Amino acid sequence: MARKKRRKFPIFLAIIILVIIVFGVMLKWNSGYTQSVSGSTDVYDKFKDAVISGGTVSLSSDDINSLISKSFESQTHKGVTIKNIYVNMDQNKLDIKIPVAVKGQNFLVSSRGSVALKDGCAAYLPDSFKIGAIPLSKSFVLSKLKAMYSSKFTIETDGIYINKSAVPLTINSIEIKDGKLNVGVEKLKLGSKEASKMVDQLSNAMKNLNPSDKAKVEAAIKSLENNPNLLNDIKNQLSSVSSNEVKQIINTTNGGNNNNSTISGVKKLDADLAARLSKELSVVATKTSDAAEKELINNMKSQVDSRTIDSSSIKASFKSLNKTQQFQVYTLLLINTNEQDADEIRNIFNLK
Repeated sequence: MARKKRRKFPIFLAIIILVIIVFGVMLKWNSGYTQSVSGSTDVYDKFKDAVISGGTVSLSSDDINSLISKSFESQTHKGVTIKNIYVNMDQNKLDIKIPVAVKGQNFLVSSRGSVALKDGCAAYLPDSFKIGAIPLSKSFVLSKLKAMYSSKFTIETDGIYINKSAVPLTINSIEIKDGKLNVGVEKLKLGSKEASKMVDQLSNAMKNLNPSDKAKVEAAIKSLENNPNLLNDIKNQLSSVSSNEVKQIINTTNGGNNNNSTISGVKKLDADLAARLSKELSVVATKTSDAAEKELINNMKSQVDSRTIDSSSIKASFKSLNKTQQFQVYTLLLINTNEQDADEIRNIFNLK
């Protein structure tokens, strides 16, 4: 009997070692994962065309990976380094692969799921998570993500919701079909809040206007309702009205003369506005690797720092950019500043 017990111990130990080895292999499965990225060079053009008039952007896996590679930087959270993110789409499903490093050891975290639009938020609804080849509890992963990304995402029990404030565009539909991500976006409306406010104020002032001023204000309201991006142009057009009430509305909309004044064609910024915009433009400048875009943004910051704005040189530089670069500048401003400041910058430098 004693002899049999001595035989069982090495066998049991061998089984334990084998389990550890297999577990280690499964855990480290595909830990050196990399993926070549060769997305379309006209991805920004696709978005630009859609947001100019509203429409649907259709993106392949390579397109999405190309966008990620241009904007994603390695991130470390509590000792876990996220090295990159890759996606692949199969029919109506999304596969995500995330190479990570923990204390020098490489692992591959992966997930498979679907996308949806809920309450105006784009959502990723995961079916499964894995590290290597080992399944992870969905609730466990979502709880960890909630602690890490609460400012940009809302984590619910069914998935990950991208906060509207983190996306510079209004998404009205999203689906994966035939291996492509189709995103429906609304027309980009810079200054829409200020335009809406101005429409309400002008409408209330209508009853006190003479026929000539009333016709001009009616035309202005119609133009703003169709295209809030024309806010600055409408303010200039209404400068010829005789009504002091309308003039007051023009001067107070989007800061007006409260935030800056014009002396001999040169705009002067107040200290608080200049300090806020300078800080935001510093961040914007770090978000692009395009030399022309970076130079333009740095020149804008330089003028803001001086609190003296002569927009002619900035406008000329902006006009010299191609359409993709111009759209990229708009997008960077919207992502990295609040909506009012993005519109303030656009109006200060007369970027149209």
